[in-house]
Amino acid sequence: MSKFIIHIAKEYLKFSSAHFTIFDDNDVERLHGHNYYVSVDVECRDSDNGITFDFKHLKRMMQVLCDQLDEKILLPTESKYLKLSKNRDQFEVVFSGSGFSKNYSFPCEDVEILPIANVTSELLAKYICDAFCRKLETSWNENHPDKEILSFVIAVAVKVEETKGQSASYVWEY
Repeated sequence: MSKFIIHIAKEYLKFSSAHFTIFDDNDVERLHGHNYYVSVDVECRDSDNGITFDFKHLKRMMQVLCDQLDEKILLPTESKYLKLSKNRDQFEVVFSGSGFSKNYSFPCEDVEILPIANVTSELLAKYICDAFCRKLETSWNENHPDKEILSFVIAVAVKVEETKGQSASYVWEY
């Protein structure tokens, strides 16, 4: 089977965010930040006319996702160790571990709540990949109502680099 792989890794596909990783009920990192860089690979079946996707379109979709996370404190909603509540214009966050707890209060406008269990490079790659695939499918269905995306796209991979040489990738296969 022949295929094309479209690779998008532009300097501006990045976001700067703060987070803390929860290792277990007795170990949580201090709040800190990263300048994350994001890239995406879209594997496509061979095309008749040599065009798979408009690069500009893929870059715009990924830029929207990066902008959503930029200059935010990233908080997971699925952690069994965190309790999040909203008090007017503040998010109150409590980490409850074995024998100790940590309390945080952040302005709502500075927070991005994510439906993940922990803020790690792996889960950020999965979250962004899932969101990118939803955007890709919506766009595909609008522009190709007579063709299934499965007939063209094989897989999508998103890589999130939290520091130079340290990254995680997530692959969604159709």
